[in-house]
Amino acid sequence: MGYYSDFYIDKTDIPYIEDVLSGITSYWRSGEDYVCEVKWYDWLTDLEEVAKLFPTSYLRIIRYGEDSPDISAAIVTDGKVKEVKPELVWPE
Repeated sequence: MGYYSDFYIDKTDIPYIEDVLSGITSYWRSGEDYVCEVKWYDWLTDLEEVAKLFPTSYLRIIRYGEDSPDISAAIVTDGKVKEVKPELVWPE
């Protein structure tokens, strides 16, 4: 068993980021800006490698879990990785 997620490159200034990611993890394919239905449990650790390689660049990858509303994003900037979650607000 396990938990599947989809990952999408939302925004970046890193050239050829798909190739960079495919060199770091076996989940990513060169030339694709997303991967679907994978169990990429070490995604934040793997993105730390990107942060080290590109300390002055920016990358945001959004993760959609298989259960709604499981969504988060990894922000790579200033040589660090931070996971952020959206704030869900019900209308009044």
